[in-house]
Amino acid sequence: GMSVVGVDPSAVAIDTVRRRARREELSLETYCGGVFDYPTQPPGRFGGVLCFGLLQLLPAPEIPRLVARFNSWLRPGGLLLLTAWTIDDPSYALACRWPRVDGANADEAITPRSFRNPDGEIRTYLPLGGGSALFAADDWLVRDCWEGLGEEHRHGKGPWERHGELRLVAVSR
Repeated sequence: GMSVVGVDPSAVAIDTVRRRARREELSLETYCGGVFDYPTQPPGRFGGVLCFGLLQLLPAPEIPRLVARFNSWLRPGGLLLLTAWTIDDPSYALACRWPRVDGANADEAITPRSFRNPDGEIRTYLPLGGGSALFAADDWLVRDCWEGLGEEHRHGKGPWERHGELRLVAVSR
């Protein structure tokens, strides 16, 4: 008995999750668009938010805005489950050769680092310990934070890869 909302800019992803929900006879509301385009919700509407694979696609200055948005959506005691890439990611060394898009100096150790790849896509990497720093405000209680190399996987028929990951569980206060 929980209500679930899926937000994703990919029409393919939204269509896939809708079909699966119908097949499993699950109730699901969907929104095809970006998380910042998703209509403003009443404060405390959700008991949980899953943010999987989004932070690395945002410019670093947008991340605190996203964290604040999630906090406004969650009721007190609501859970945020979040993943992000860290500078331990094997692709970070290559990304360091791309143009910076966050306005930070290359040697800053405490801020996320954002780069624009040759295809124009943003890739942001959190420094080690950066996840806990993002949620250090009084609005959050970090319950679990893991950093390391994630499981080996592949996208479709692409090459096998592993990402330097942050996995975080935080409680909204």
